Amino acid sequence: MDHVSVLIVAIEVSIGLTGFAGIVVAFQYRNAREIRRREMLGLTLLVHNGLVSALFATIPLLLQSFELSLASVWQISSSLAIANYFLMAYLWIKRLVNSDIKNKLALRFYYSLFVPNLIIVPLLVMNVFGIIFEQEFGPFLLALVWPLMIAGIIFAQLILAPLWRSVFKAEREAKELAEEESLKASNSQ
Repeated sequence: MDHVSVLIVAIEVSIGLTGFAGIVVAFQYRNAREIRRREMLGLTLLVHNGLVSALFATIPLLLQSFELSLASVWQISSSLAIANYFLMAYLWIKRLVNSDIKNKLALRFYYSLFVPNLIIVPLLVMNVFGIIFEQEFGPFLLALVWPLMIAGIIFAQLILAPLWRSVFKAEREAKELAEEESLKASNSQ
């Protein structure tokens, strides 16, 4: 599969994932008066990563229309991806630091999503300057796929979280009912 086909598939997946997430959110939160900050961070991350991935998959196609060499296309695209990674890291860390999320596991999860960036950004820098990589598609593809993977993870959470909340609620109610019946049985004796 050539890089043009891969980029087109990335655009389609990005837009499809983001659009379907929008539909799920519309149905899931249509009667909600309040959305928790953790959920809003996840939704924002999903929509942002989906749409930015589509944008960044489009940039090399646009650059190729100016008949630039492929090395220049990947060098420019990688440079723009580096700038995007730094901007997004700054914005997200700022949001997380100022958040009132009390669940430490959720905070660790959101921070852990940025760990691969510590590998991706240096690979992009090496691609821009021709160190190890000679302005190739591979490092740029990695920088494109990782945000899509994050969007996919958040999308899975978006779909599964309400189901798990329902299961936990049903289990809690069943446990409380069993305790009440046990208490009634012990009081009647």
